[in-house]
Amino acid sequence: GYLTLPPDSWVYIAVWKDSRQIHPNWKSELTERSQRFSRYRSQMKESLSFIVVVAMLVSCYKPNEPLPTARSQLSSTTQLLSKDQLTGDIHSHTTWDLLLKKHVTPAGAVDYASIKQEASGLDTYLRQLEQNPVVNSWSRSQKLAYWINAYNAFTVKLIIDHYPIKSIRDIQRPWGRKFITLGGSRYSLNQIEHDIIRPTFKEPRIHFALVCAAVSCPKLLNAAYLPETIDQQLDAQTRYFLNQSDKNQISADRVEISKLFSWYGEDFRQTGTLVDFLNQYTDIELSSKVKIQYLEYDWSLNDKN
Repeated sequence: GYLTLPPDSWVYIAVWKDSRQIHPNWKSELTERSQRFSRYRSQMKESLSFIVVVAMLVSCYKPNEPLPTARSQLSSTTQLLSKDQLTGDIHSHTTWDLLLKKHVTPAGAVDYASIKQEASGLDTYLRQLEQNPVVNSWSRSQKLAYWINAYNAFTVKLIIDHYPIKSIRDIQRPWGRKFITLGGSRYSLNQIEHDIIRPTFKEPRIHFALVCAAVSCPKLLNAAYLPETIDQQLDAQTRYFLNQSDKNQISADRVEISKLFSWYGEDFRQTGTLVDFLNQYTDIELSSKVKIQYLEYDWSLNDKN
């Protein structure tokens, strides 16, 4: 009474009519076949797992959408980095600082062509400003640094949006147009300077930090203004500008200075006369009776190229 199966069967079945015992001659064969079956079952599990994964990927595929490429993956990474930058410390102004160091010379000449080619860096910084507007809890230095950097960055943005040009005055209403968005509010350059910075801070040195993208304008500092160093930066900018012979010509008996001092005269007379202000930063001590004249203003673009 044995049941005979093909030699390649997975399982041998041996039936002994009386005792239902496996015939002794089959024990070794059954053991080997059992081990082979266990290995086969393990391989089947691995194969089924692979099939399930492939099936899931196929079900997610959308024929109308392109498959990811190296370029699209790089773009996604850039977007993630930008989002991270937007949530960073606004008071460090890192993105703006790096841009200035790369594209602005120590003398203040600006490589507008290069900035335009790499506009994503400037756009990232402007979005950072937009999403992190000034709040009352900020210190005076944090607020002032924010507004000066914002004014200068949006001035550069205005130029590269119209570049190449010969002068900022080639742009229609450059200081009056409301093209700046900060915290959901719209501003013009005039509003930032005359409605916010000047009346709020009453700081005459800001006129040597805010730029108008012209040759006769104070230079664009090739570094961001920072809350912890802004007082020293404003002092250095004022002294540098006043002692530039192409911007101001100062001697003991003759003073020919920038028209900035005429346009914003009241700002420089807050605590004394204009001569009092000049004497704080010039290398020559001026008499209170010295005659002051104003130089013509060169509105040519302060372009490096």
